[in-house]
Order: sequence, then C-alpha cells, then structure tokens
Amino acid sequence: MNKPTLYVALKGPLLVPSQHPNEFLGAGIADYAKAFLTWASGKFDVQVLTDENPRHVFFLADHLGLHTESLRPRGYELAKTELMHPNTEFYWVDSELIPSEVAWLARHGHVDRFLSVDPTVGVIPRHREALEGLTRSAQRTTG
Repeated sequence: MNKPTLYVALKGPLLVPSQHPNEFLGAGIADYAKAFLTWASGKFDVQVLTDENPRHVFFLADHLGLHTESLRPRGYELAKTELMHPNTEFYWVDSELIPSEVAWLARHGHVDRFLSVDPTVGVIPRHREALEGLTRSAQRTTG
C-alpha cells in the first residue's frame, strides 16, 4: 500500500526565527522538528517544499540524524501547489499560504487537509495529533 503524501514547508514548520540560527540554514530548527519528521517519515511520503536551495532539506535531515532519503526536497517557483496533485491522498503542513494556494485548496475541496503552523514556533505535538486524526478519518471513509 502506498503511503499518503505529506507536504511540509521548510520555512515556518521546520525552520523558525532564532537568536542563534544555524549558519547554513539561516534560521533555527523548530524544537519538535526531529520528533515530528521521525514520526511522519514512517507514515507518509514526506516532501519538503522550498523555494531555496534543496540541499537545505538534506542538511536538515543530516543535522537531525534522519536518513536523507526519508525527506524529499521539492522546489517550487511561484506557488507550492505547483507540486501537488489534487486527486491523490495528501496532507499539507505550512505556516502561510498565498491567495492562489488558498483558492486551489478550496477549488479542489481540500481545505481540511491543510494544517496551519505558527511560523515563529514551527511544528508542535498538536500537528502530529491532527494528522493522526485526519488519516484515521480518511481510512474510515475509504475502507
């Protein structure tokens, strides 16, 4: 059985403002990022969305002690939805969306698949709990 896709933005959910930023990443790593990504990589095909250097995703994985192949960097130019397929099972964790991304989610009926993150804190245990609830709900409706 194929895993559902989890899109996670690099900035906001995983990298946050910090007084002591990582010199390569230019930001701090969210406190819960390692636990979240470790859990997520077992349940989802984790694709990390970035409009910067995709190597940052591999550096983050290596820095957190995760297998670099457990996170797939996905580069975009204008909108993160360029990378998404509306007819697949996916979930999306991000901090801020642009209007066209909000419209895309609404047009395809996927607003409930988006989880908002405070960009100054990043992912927290609540995001894992919410994703667990969403996937259980999806299994009930398709199973």
